[in-house]
Amino acid sequence: MNKKLLWILSAIGGVAVLLVGLFVWPGLGDDNDSSSTVSDGPTYVVAPVELRTLSDEITVRGEIRRDELQRITSGVDGQVSSVLVDDGDTINTGDVLYAIDGRAAVAVDGEFSFFRRLDVGSDGPDVLQLETILSSEGYDVGVVDQLYTESTRAGLREWQIDRGYGGASPEPNENIVVSLSSNSAGYTIGAKNTVSIELQPSVPNQELTSGTNRLETEETRYVKRESRNQFFRTANLALENNGPVVQSDRPEVEVTVSPSSVVEGGTATFTFTSDIAMPDDTVVEYIVTGSATADDDYEDDPLDGSFVFPQGATSYTLDIATLTDDVIENVEDLTIEVGNGFVINEDDAYIPGPLNEATLEITSPAGDFQTIEVRATTVSTPEGGNLSFEFETDLVRNEETTITFSVWGTATSGSDYFAEDLEVDLPANAETVTVTFQTRDDKWVERDETLWVTITLNPDEDYVIGAQESSSGIIESNDMPELTIEGGGNVGEGGNAQFTIKADQPVVEDTSINYQLRGSASPGSDYKELPGTVIMLAGESEVTVQIETIDDDVIFLPGDMVVASWPARIGTVSVDDGEFILLGQQVLTLTEPDFTITLTLNATDRGNLEVGMAVEVELQASDQDAVPGVIIELDETATVSGDGSERYEGVIETSEALDAVDGANVNVDVTREEKIDVITVPVAAVLQDGQGNDVVRVVLSDGTTTQVRVEVGLSEGAFVEITEGLTGSELVLVET
Repeated sequence: MNKKLLWILSAIGGVAVLLVGLFVWPGLGDDNDSSSTVSDGPTYVVAPVELRTLSDEITVRGEIRRDELQRITSGVDGQVSSVLVDDGDTINTGDVLYAIDGRAAVAVDGEFSFFRRLDVGSDGPDVLQLETILSSEGYDVGVVDQLYTESTRAGLREWQIDRGYGGASPEPNENIVVSLSSNSAGYTIGAKNTVSIELQPSVPNQELTSGTNRLETEETRYVKRESRNQFFRTANLALENNGPVVQSDRPEVEVTVSPSSVVEGGTATFTFTSDIAMPDDTVVEYIVTGSATADDDYEDDPLDGSFVFPQGATSYTLDIATLTDDVIENVEDLTIEVGNGFVINEDDAYIPGPLNEATLEITSPAGDFQTIEVRATTVSTPEGGNLSFEFETDLVRNEETTITFSVWGTATSGSDYFAEDLEVDLPANAETVTVTFQTRDDKWVERDETLWVTITLNPDEDYVIGAQESSSGIIESNDMPELTIEGGGNVGEGGNAQFTIKADQPVVEDTSINYQLRGSASPGSDYKELPGTVIMLAGESEVTVQIETIDDDVIFLPGDMVVASWPARIGTVSVDDGEFILLGQQVLTLTEPDFTITLTLNATDRGNLEVGMAVEVELQASDQDAVPGVIIELDETATVSGDGSERYEGVIETSEALDAVDGANVNVDVTREEKIDVITVPVAAVLQDGQGNDVVRVVLSDGTTTQVRVEVGLSEGAFVEITEGLTGSELVLVET
């Protein structure tokens, strides 16, 4: 059946209900027979099956009230100066409630009420609470902890000044006298060297000033290192034999060397050969020449000028071990020549052959270069003195070495020292050489200046630069600035005074300035102690010192601050202006600032409710419309009254305010369940069959009826939900 037909039937059914006489079924004898005559049994009307929104609601009672939060009592004995609040006022943090003996009682947030007087040296959680309150409101108390210090008192003083507090009886004026003290290493003292500061009653605090630190850095320079090539030389000498002709059957002795070139520390072998087997043991003589030196460049033991060539042998060897030294040298040679260097005689047992001479070259190790480093032999000198730098090599050389260098630093050539050539000659076979700079004495106040010397590579030399490639000396300035002092005047207790120390020229390095404090004011009680020394930063010509005075009239009484959970509403004010009150006497009460709607429930109602349920709250005996709300609290356990009855309470939060007074009653409608557009029939249409099942009688299109088994759900008023059995387009019979 389409929707249009459904609505038509629904309209017809509605008319049938209103005009009962038009569609009244007499009592039916059979489910499928509606044609029987009228009887004395029940009658029915036709009703359409409809879509409706059903809800399950219960109504409970509640009360609007404000809960009392706290009783505020006096922390001291005294007279009420003024009461600044009335019943019903809403109080926020920082508001003044009343005053006792002229001291305001200010609303503050905290965990507990103050219970004692606090002063410097007090220790405990109440001090921590006081410092926390002051710090949160922007008053500097130093480190927030449990110890009451001068910083705590300074912050409290500012808080009290802002709220018009009076102090204790003022003291007479006191003074602080500041004088400069000497520092012979940093400055001289001028004629104006003393100022005076007078302490008077409290005035607003003064602004602090601060200096700025400066950081200077030095750059590091690097020098690239190079290595040189080593060249080797060989030479072959031939012997010209222009002597007399001798017999040719004698052995002909020659000499060779292998290898022909060795690095210092290596070994070479000189080999003597005979063109025929040596007929007899024969003494062969030889001479040793060359630029190499015995026992310095090679071991001389095996070279005694002759050896015995064994009979029958054709060769004989001599092993020569070369030696290492710490001298860088040119290539050296060792030459062995067969024979004694004189004319060959006819009766000699052998004759030198064409290769009668062999030369061994001895070279320095590859990369064996001079390593040059520099060190300042004069670490510092006053202006007018000399700075000396020593260049040193690890290996001496048998030739002169020209070392080049650069000069840099904060010292300036010409004005701070006399210019020097940027090279120096290291003599042959010498390990060190010194360069000296003569400094100039000027009259300027300046910082000590540095003169750096850095070795550079000389393209005409083969040295390398060592790890100590740079070194510096300091030219000490012997001129000092003159200091004077300015400042003084009047300052109120708790305020800041200051004095300024000035130099006639900027100091060239961070300088300790010494001063003394004296006078009738006492350090520690009238002003915070000072160290007596202040640093004037390099490049600056003045420095300011702050003197923080102490307002020792500042006191804290427990009645100065009223601790509660603010905002809160004044319930009842219990005192009047001018009234004398005692310690612990009630001054006023505090209640919740907003109304609370409290439910009163029996066990059955409590079982039907849950936190989070939506409600409608209606004020009894009022024209105000019901306002929406939600249940935010429900008791889990009952409160048992004296008669044994159980009571549960709950709290409702509304989205709109109610125009009510304390104790007003309300009706609270709670929607437990709501179903939208569900299939419904009149409650009277639902019957039970013989088996206890729910059924309805459906009117068929031919006018007959049939019994249909259904499942019912939520009911509201005259209608009940059908969850199973109907489609929503039927007509049902309703017993009347």
